[in-house]
Amino acid sequence: MSIKSTVDLRLQFGDVRNQFQRPTCMAFAASDAHSFARGVTEPLSVEYAYYHAIQRRSYLNRMTGAPFDAMAEAISIDGQPVEAGWPYLATLGATDPWNPPKAPGTLFNRDATETTGGLADIYSSLDAGCPVIVVMNFSNAFLYPPSDQPVNAPSSEPRINTHAVILVGYGESSGGRCFLVRNSWGTSWGDSGYAWIDEDYLSPRLLNAGWFIT
Repeated sequence: MSIKSTVDLRLQFGDVRNQFQRPTCMAFAASDAHSFARGVTEPLSVEYAYYHAIQRRSYLNRMTGAPFDAMAEAISIDGQPVEAGWPYLATLGATDPWNPPKAPGTLFNRDATETTGGLADIYSSLDAGCPVIVVMNFSNAFLYPPSDQPVNAPSSEPRINTHAVILVGYGESSGGRCFLVRNSWGTSWGDSGYAWIDEDYLSPRLLNAGWFIT
């Protein structure tokens, strides 16, 4: 099955990264979308953004995921250095030392906006050349995306978890419209870290979405 892409922004991103077993998917999605908005592929420090997002919500800790609003505040107010300013920690225990460096380098700030317009706003943003951060529930089908067609499954397929990714394009297959996803599970997932998901898969699982203002 062939997919005809209408928008495909993946070449404007750097390498797909890997969050490993930590709950940092929103930090990865926001960091890479922030880099895109800056017009550079140089990665920004996920660790720095995640740390400050956690500090902004008293109910969060380093073993939990950060929501979009906390991450947006952190990047807008606290900013982010480049990745070398505070490199990502593949593992971090509940009691491990965890403090940002005193001199992480230049901090880059950017405002984000959250949309309530659902799929219509997502398509409009992608048409304008702006990738979209989405928070979605995912099921087993998302774990093993096929190479020749978009991920799809009935809405009744059991939820595994909630996850943040970046939508970097959309297109059409014989089954209808579909979105191009940039994930943070390394290059072994999908096509070097990217995969197509059917609109019908995303729609009932979409929780919220937003993007950085360019």
